[in-house]
Amino acid sequence: MWVALARKNRLLCEEARRTLYHSVDYKGDEYRGAPSSVFLNNPHLATYLISCTIRCDHESPAPLDHPACSILRPGPVLASMTNLKELFIKVGEDYPPDMLESCPFKLYSFSWYHEIEGADFANLASFLDEQDELRHLQADWTYHPHGTGSSKPAVLLPSVCPKLEQLNGNHGIIEMVLPHRKLRTLVWDTLWGDPRTSFKHLAKEFSHLEAFSCYESPNTMKPPLSEYTPYFQNLKFCHLYLVVRSLPSHNPGLRD
Repeated sequence: MWVALARKNRLLCEEARRTLYHSVDYKGDEYRGAPSSVFLNNPHLATYLISCTIRCDHESPAPLDHPACSILRPGPVLASMTNLKELFIKVGEDYPPDMLESCPFKLYSFSWYHEIEGADFANLASFLDEQDELRHLQADWTYHPHGTGSSKPAVLLPSVCPKLEQLNGNHGIIEMVLPHRKLRTLVWDTLWGDPRTSFKHLAKEFSHLEAFSCYESPNTMKPPLSEYTPYFQNLKFCHLYLVVRSLPSHNPGLRD
């Protein structure tokens, strides 16, 4: 309908473009919204993109030569994405190394579903250093067992993403991003291989949280939930994944 209106009425053309190209979702060869070829052939239309989701991993065609990944590589399409605010990326190990270089946009929400390791941290840190409007970050850090590679993530300076309010990620991302920040929301998504070390050194940062969620049963959390409850001095919302047994009857640190 919007395409027909745009062709017949120039006054509606701009509004039609805002609707048609507002958001895209690419999953392999499947897509919602305009196909990536539309932007590759008409780069100026990427100006209307507000939300972009790209999923090219082991379940989809190889990212290196996939058109959906191409729109986030240096070129006229990426240069036109000046209004993008939400970006969700899930890629495999062979994702293009120049993806997200020289991005012109300032995101509000960024999700990176590729476990960070090695040079990935430097690439991500460089990208985040330009995202001073970011409110929500979602990512994971891969720990290397048996002493191979980096065993602990470097801390992201609090001057990077100074407006960040919500963090979603595993133990490593919490260690990387949370220090010296006053976030409102933390979603802890545990991964296989994560260490079971304490967050006692982040007690002050936990005290600022207003919302906390964990995708692991409090019956199996290590360290146990009881260690964290004293830190939640300003918590207003708590969501926990329960399996079999219920929460302990006494959690003085959690308030209604």
